Amino acid sequence: MKKIILIIIFVPIFGFIPYYLSAQTQTPEETMKAFQQDRFGIFIHWDPRIMTMPRLDKCYRNVDVKTIFEMYKYWNPVKFNAQAWVDTFRQAGARYIVFITKHQYGFCNFDNPYTDYDVMSTPFRRDPAKALADVCHKDHMKLFWYYSSGDAGKADPYMLPMRKIKSYPEYRYKSVKYLLTHYGRIEGIWWDGGDSARNDLRDMILSVQPHIIMGPRIKFEGGNQLTWGTPEQIVGKFDMEHPWESCVPLEGNEWFYCGGKDVKPVNTVVKILTQCAGGDGNLLLNTSPMPDGTLQPAQVHTLLGVGDWLSKYGMTIYETRGGPYKPGPWGVSTRKDNKVYLQIMEINETGMLELPLLSLPVISCKALTPGQVTLKKDNNKLTIKLDRTAAHPDPVTLVVLTLSGNAIDIPPLQIERYKKSLTEDKKVWASSTISKKQSPDAVIAHSDLENMTGLMLKRFRMAKKGLPVDTFKIPDYQYTFVMRERGFRGRYWMPEENDKEPWIAVDLGRNMKIGEVYLMEKYDRIKKFELQYLNKGNWVTFYKGGTINYFSLKFDPITAQQVRLKILKSKGAPAIKMFDLFW
Repeated sequence: MKKIILIIIFVPIFGFIPYYLSAQTQTPEETMKAFQQDRFGIFIHWDPRIMTMPRLDKCYRNVDVKTIFEMYKYWNPVKFNAQAWVDTFRQAGARYIVFITKHQYGFCNFDNPYTDYDVMSTPFRRDPAKALADVCHKDHMKLFWYYSSGDAGKADPYMLPMRKIKSYPEYRYKSVKYLLTHYGRIEGIWWDGGDSARNDLRDMILSVQPHIIMGPRIKFEGGNQLTWGTPEQIVGKFDMEHPWESCVPLEGNEWFYCGGKDVKPVNTVVKILTQCAGGDGNLLLNTSPMPDGTLQPAQVHTLLGVGDWLSKYGMTIYETRGGPYKPGPWGVSTRKDNKVYLQIMEINETGMLELPLLSLPVISCKALTPGQVTLKKDNNKLTIKLDRTAAHPDPVTLVVLTLSGNAIDIPPLQIERYKKSLTEDKKVWASSTISKKQSPDAVIAHSDLENMTGLMLKRFRMAKKGLPVDTFKIPDYQYTFVMRERGFRGRYWMPEENDKEPWIAVDLGRNMKIGEVYLMEKYDRIKKFELQYLNKGNWVTFYKGGTINYFSLKFDPITAQQVRLKILKSKGAPAIKMFDLFW
């Protein structure tokens, strides 16, 4: 009893709860719930490989492994300032940080006593993980460690001699334990590398910090416990049963600094964030600091813009759940208490958004962003009338529906017309294609591919390589793009560089009624485009636009068999990931 009294007195006097005590106050289940409520985090990829830029004027991707390994000898980011980083991320609206402590090439971005291939063996000789942890704890920013559970085998000849423990499982065990016993409270471990591990590693982690949650990219002997999905460079699918978090880089498709090209603008990131929340998932937005330790100015600009948006409309993201309306080209919805937040991303030239009727009465309907909306209800649907401002989202139009009861009680609703794109399995062709892997086929859905998962997809790839696969038929048409789900970074169409006004077209097979189009761009490069349909041998323009990134349009219906996207201006080679049409 006396010990309990001492602890109760200790906390008010010193004004904080020590980390070794606070770690006992949460279970993994409580940590996971808080993680889902936070919705937005920052990923930090930063290690010596990026020294190839200032020293060789080359992205690390274009140099050999030995050269990458040697870069630690020059690692001296003298302008690194953990406080400046955390301040920027907080202003961006992020509620947690995931820091790369060890990536696949094995360099330890912390003071690891079990190897000389760490930050203390560089000219920098400072522990950025410790500096970051100290600031995060002081400023109440949640912190996760990223740790690659395996190393790239091709780098072994260079890394292994520097390890003080030759058994990799033992080396990993002690390195992870060090990270969890010398840096204060850590919310979770973001595993990577797809390696396997014994149960003693998992048990040690939970004994040291019992509240911790762990990502799925490691396989424990006894199976993984509480975890979350990690879709990469793609927005996850609607799922209220399993937590998930999309990891998306700010710098094009690059995780580490590679020259700073194709940094995503504010509007694109806001759209990605709202889509993640609407699918009941999180967004982990990656930053790629520069070799001197500072954040890229263009990335800071985007981060602060996102923070400005969240300072006004964060109530539609934080602590919400996805639904009740499932995501579609029109946008997404989130919900909390008796509120449903409609996050409309579609340019709506009809001024009418039709949604299924909810199982609870709608008491009121109000626009949170500029513009006016009115609600009409009948027996089958809700119709929201949008004025011109509300009908042209920048980047999204937010509408709040106030209900008579708790919105979470409403089962998820699928809008019927979005179940299948009119372009699925249809013929698609283009003015040119840069390579076989970037064929026009990549932009549309293929029913015999999109439904493949796990073993089926593995067998498909084996068949493509000519390997024997029992009772498996290769589809009649030949896929030339990377076998990934639509929206993934490796699946897209790109025209030849000298194609100055490239286009991509789809043939629906017969005249069909079309009233909506959805386009997804790989980069934010397109600055001017037209949508056209074929009428009596002539291409007729029915819409002229500027940027695409995530673009959706609802218009007065047309009837056509062939529709195409024509790109008139692009800052660099354009690339299209999706081309969908709906009635």
